[in-house]
Order: sequence, then structure tokens, then C-alpha cells
Amino acid sequence: MCTLTVVPLTSDTVRLAFNRDESRTRAAGLPPQVRPFGPRRAALPTDPTSGGTWLAVNDAGLALAMLNVNPQKQDPSPRPPPPRGEGGKALGGVATLPTDWALPGSEGLSPPSEEGGAGGTLGSPSRTAKGVGGLGPALYSRSRGAIIPALLEYDAPSAALAACERLTYSDFAPFRLVLVGQGVVADVRWDGREPMVVSRLLGGRPRMFTSSGLGDHLVESVRRELFDELFAGPPETWAAAQHAFHRHRWPGRAHLSVNMSRDTARTVSHAVIDFTPAEATFTYHADAPDASAEVTTVRLPLVNGVA
Repeated sequence: MCTLTVVPLTSDTVRLAFNRDESRTRAAGLPPQVRPFGPRRAALPTDPTSGGTWLAVNDAGLALAMLNVNPQKQDPSPRPPPPRGEGGKALGGVATLPTDWALPGSEGLSPPSEEGGAGGTLGSPSRTAKGVGGLGPALYSRSRGAIIPALLEYDAPSAALAACERLTYSDFAPFRLVLVGQGVVADVRWDGREPMVVSRLLGGRPRMFTSSGLGDHLVESVRRELFDELFAGPPETWAAAQHAFHRHRWPGRAHLSVNMSRDTARTVSHAVIDFTPAEATFTYHADAPDASAEVTTVRLPLVNGVA
């Protein structure tokens, strides 16, 4: 349950905004800090329960965001796994990663939240989670929240996507990974049933990605309609449109809203990442975007102005 927008504000400035929606009982996320990842440095918040993250940016100008995927219930008839092709790739373009691929020191950390979606590490112990599309309980051996930290050493979406091709997707609960950098937005989606889908989108116009624990199909159309309405104006209005979009709540329909609220979950934080050729600025608001809260700002110089 989250909403991400990617908006080009000028010819050389891009703004990402992210509403994180979480269970009301889950511990609050920790504000972003700068940490090393191989040859790169990155700014990212942390889920204190699991150690994973849902949003990050590195000093090569690569930003990554993780959303849950909550498919509509489908025919519960079991489907066989896709057949394997040569070189470790499943037929249909799905690639796999050896099952021992994990972050150092990751063993034994907690699994991710079923609501908000990013926590844990690639080496987290197996867990029983809600099934996909009404299939009943499913066993996932790795946490979605560990995927972003494992990709922060890369300097471009293309390199990170190549690493994604080595994932064993069936080890993870359904997810949507969005990668932004070098004028490109890449969307990697795993719904728990179908082979991996990767689409490369030009970053020259506003983009929106959203999910809900109630079912993504319930919020996609209404939030998309609002997004299209707010961004119908010229580019000079897009900063204000993005600001308004992430704070929007429909009277009587808070559960479907971008700034959402229901009995068991709500929007718990709002983050903005601004890219210029020289710097990425990560601003973290530790509550819903329209609520009073502590704000943390982290500035990360970009290497050779690569964004």
C-alpha cells in the first residue's frame, strides 16, 4: 500500500514523491541516513522492525522505490511453474538468482510487513503469508525490503535491471520495483503468478504508481483519474499538482485516497527526492503529508553530475 509519483519539473530536475501506507500497529520508520553500498553511497530510511527499506537514492543518481502488489482474486486453479530455459532463464524472459544470494549478515532478521511492504533482508527466514489471488497461504523465503539495498551499488537503471533478471521471483511476495535515473523510469512487476514483466518508460512526463492492501484494482482507477486531472496543466503547474496529489483525501472515501486512512492502516510517512545534475535531496516527513511531524533532510552529492 503506497503511492509513488515521478515528475520532471524542469529539463534537469526530477522530483519523486512517495506516500508510505502501513499498518497502524507497525513501528514508525527511521529517517534517512547516508550509508555505503559497495562503491556507492546512498540515502535511505529504514524499517526498524526488519532492517529493510522501501525507498532510496544513491550518489550515481539512481533512485529505487518498492510497492506491494495486491492482485485481484483470480481462478484458484494451480498453475505449474514456468519451464526453465538454458542459462538459468525461465522461458518467457524470466531469469533466476541462486537461492544463496543474500546480503552479508542478513540471516535471522524479521520478515516484512504484510501491509506496507518493505522490510527484512534477502536472507530472512521463510514465512507463511497471505496467498496471491485467493490461492491461500504461500511461503516466501525472502523479504521484498532487501531488494533495494542489494541494488544500490549499481550506477544506472540498466545495471540494476540486469541484476533483477537474476532474481528468483517465487521467493518473494508480489512486488513492484520502480527504478529512476538517467532520464529513464523502469517498472519491474511480479504478481506472484505470472512471469516477470519489465517495461522501460521515458521519464519526460509525470508517472504514477500505486497499490492498496484492499486490492490494487480498487484504487488504481480512482487515483489515476485524480492524477490525470491534477496534471492536465502545463509543466510549470506540475510541482503544485504533485504537492496536492499526495495530500488528497476524498470525504467519505479515505480508504481509497492517496493520503489514505482506514481502521487498520494509514499513510504513515511522506518522502520527496529531488534530483538536479549535481545533487539529490531526500526530504522525509515522518507522518502523513498533511500532519505535523518531524522533517529530516539529507543531501547527497552526485558523482560527476550523473543524474
